[in-house]
Amino acid sequence: MTRAAATVEPPPPPAPVQASAPPPEPTPAAGSPVGAAAVAAAKSQLGTPYVWGGAAPGGFDCSGLTSWAYRQAGLEIPRVAADQTVGRQVSYQELQPGDLVLWSGHAAMYAGDGMIIEAGSPVQMNPVRTENLGMTFRGFWRPTG
Repeated sequence: MTRAAATVEPPPPPAPVQASAPPPEPTPAAGSPVGAAAVAAAKSQLGTPYVWGGAAPGGFDCSGLTSWAYRQAGLEIPRVAADQTVGRQVSYQELQPGDLVLWSGHAAMYAGDGMIIEAGSPVQMNPVRTENLGMTFRGFWRPTG
């Protein structure tokens, strides 16, 4: 007796898996219209007195100025200098207007043309530097939102 060979069909191929798109890159603030707007806001406060804890046009401390300027440009960054290392770190050669210049106890904003704007006594522009009253330099940071 001869048996007919059973025909075995292979299983159907699995449905293709749709790869999810990677999350979008954060929008860079510096070197963009947001960075330029933050610099313009900070520059509008040149001559404003230094006030410890100040974060408004009546008086600024360093991180109060940088956070206020970015808020005027539509981007929220942390209020305290120690927390403003948000976004990505950049090199001196990559600096663009709006990048933050941070130390262990001070914050400033790169304004372009080798200058920073900072809440000294009063808010003023100075050449870019990495030393500041013995504080530890934390680097140049490009905020993103």
